Amino acid sequence: MTGADVVACDLAPELFADGRRRDADAGVDVTWVEADAEDLPFGDGEPDAVISCVGVVFAPHHAAAAAELLRVCRPGGTLALLSWTPAGLVGQLFATMGPYAPPPPAGAQPPPRWGEEAHVRGLPGDGAEVLTAERRTLHVEHPGRVAALGAALDDLAARCTGEDGAMEREYLLLTARRRGAPATS
Repeated sequence: MTGADVVACDLAPELFADGRRRDADAGVDVTWVEADAEDLPFGDGEPDAVISCVGVVFAPHHAAAAAELLRVCRPGGTLALLSWTPAGLVGQLFATMGPYAPPPPAGAQPPPRWGEEAHVRGLPGDGAEVLTAERRTLHVEHPGRVAALGAALDDLAARCTGEDGAMEREYLLLTARRRGAPATS
């Protein structure tokens, strides 16, 4: 955006290096800030626009995150959210993996709910007037890539399935001992 001061936020600062590289490649200046979508480190009503492109969807408490996005946006400012829908590829991927993943923490809501229009319309409460809500499709043309992704997913399942047909789930167990002499009583 020409003339805009842009602040990018993420809970995982490990992602900043890639973002900064992309900023440099594009010739833009972006400030990167570690931030939790449910507790943003900004004052009330600061930016003219608050935008999330498949970011806030990972905040576990949707109403709290929506309230926080509105809190930091200036009165009359714009809130724009892009979220994968439950019926689309990414939403279906979450749905497919869900039964095999550990249960989420109490009160957490799944990311694809941000792609349900009725759910998202209810999140801002009286704090916002919804201007538009429309489903769109991102058409990504990569000849051969769709078939390659399918083959890669099949390969992943095959590599993680044992000879007895059970799914193998590798994990790391680390134990440690604190250095120093034990306390005496």
